[in-house]
Amino acid sequence: MPVSRWSRWIDWLAGALLVLVAAVHLNLYSRDGYRAIPVIGWLFVLTVVTAVLLAVLVVLRPSVIVQSGAALFCLSVLGGYVLSLVLPSGMFGFKETAISASGWIAIVAESAVAVLLVPTVVVQRRARGTRPLRR
Repeated sequence: MPVSRWSRWIDWLAGALLVLVAAVHLNLYSRDGYRAIPVIGWLFVLTVVTAVLLAVLVVLRPSVIVQSGAALFCLSVLGGYVLSLVLPSGMFGFKETAISASGWIAIVAESAVAVLLVPTVVVQRRARGTRPLRR
């Protein structure tokens, strides 16, 4: 397959994984009581909305900016989860005590989006001969 066809498959897979990230966070918010946690609750809603919007953009309007944004979004959500596990007082006063099944699904999905999209962005930039920004 040509690179562009592989790239489209990667975009579709990343979009599906972003929908999975949204579904996990929506489930935690609506069924597992995360809506009652101050600050964390509305951050979960924001995560759901952002993941769905990025999924649509990655599939319908893929670009280096969109793919980079999706990868960075997933890494930041993953980073927040890790901080809620390792910081003594957690994030915003909420401390995760262990990684749940939902947590593992989110970890795998968020990591996979980054693993798929970061090399795609690098290959696209090299194919275009894009140079780093200069002052």
